[in-house]
Amino acid sequence: KCKNNIISWRQSTNACFSYIQFLLWHTRNNYILGLSAIFPCFFIYKEIAQKFYPVENPSPYIDWFDTYSSESFVNQNKTIIKMINREYDNSNKNTKKIMLEIIEQGCLLEWQFWDDAYHQKQFCPI
Repeated sequence: KCKNNIISWRQSTNACFSYIQFLLWHTRNNYILGLSAIFPCFFIYKEIAQKFYPVENPSPYIDWFDTYSSESFVNQNKTIIKMINREYDNSNKNTKKIMLEIIEQGCLLEWQFWDDAYHQKQFCPI
């Protein structure tokens, strides 16, 4: 159970736990790499919310769709894209490569997170 609003690793899926560790690692160690790590979450949520917004059928997830397709969230995405582009443009070749790898890995972890939720997976200790 949750203690102090912190979810135990035992309550998460493997993908969720891995994603959290990935985000913590990159955001604690380097601004540019942390920015690259959180970017996929912002961008993917916005894209999904806009593309699949339920216009005809009522949805129990309408609050989620409203949040991630809102003007405010779209503007936050524009801001983070400008920040990513600025840092990328001002980085050396190696940092650019690492940024792209982190963004790609973040997208994969985001997909695994949602796939686990869809399949209602539970944490499986090694």
